[in-house]
Amino acid sequence: MVSVSMIAPTDAATFKASDETAEKVQYDVRMTGLQDTPFESELKNHLSLIKFQSSTLVSKMALKKRIQNDIDVMKRFFASKGYFETSIAFEIQKDPRVVMFKIILGPQYRFKDWLFIVDGETSDSHLPLPLPREGKVESGRCVKLQKVLDFKERILKKLFENGYPFAKITNLVGHVNRESKTLTIKVTIAPHIFTRFGKTHIQSFQELDPSYIQN
Repeated sequence: MVSVSMIAPTDAATFKASDETAEKVQYDVRMTGLQDTPFESELKNHLSLIKFQSSTLVSKMALKKRIQNDIDVMKRFFASKGYFETSIAFEIQKDPRVVMFKIILGPQYRFKDWLFIVDGETSDSHLPLPLPREGKVESGRCVKLQKVLDFKERILKKLFENGYPFAKITNLVGHVNRESKTLTIKVTIAPHIFTRFGKTHIQSFQELDPSYIQN
């Protein structure tokens, strides 16, 4: 059942007048805690406070809602850079109105291990997998989500090139160790059938020099 709100003509006029007299909220955005990092300019590209700053809000409540949504965005952004303990606080200053974020990044986590689960067993001995150092995600390296995604593609590419064209990564999950400030990645692989390509035969109405194919 769909619920529809019905407004009588007189009520609609009152509602419109109230909306027109609502306080218009304009603001600026500032941050502290990122001065010695390259993150601030990149982060601002993801924030609705920045993207829609020219669109005037109609209430302080709407501004606070936008702030809370952006705090969630910030936490995901910093986690993707290896900062899993970032603290974010804010205050709304007046005259002029400024949204001030106070950010404490905390420690940057590092990779610890890559665990490969194949056919339900923690073993990768029979599969041609790339080494973590090839993707710069070996133990001791700073965690970056993009590096993890790139290494995932590297795994599939190497399997494809070595007889497993139907291989899939069915699960990829990270386990955070708060004490050691490290991240262990667990990768579940379904290699499917090992495949070899046989001889290639070309049928044509005209002769084709074999060297054309071989080259």
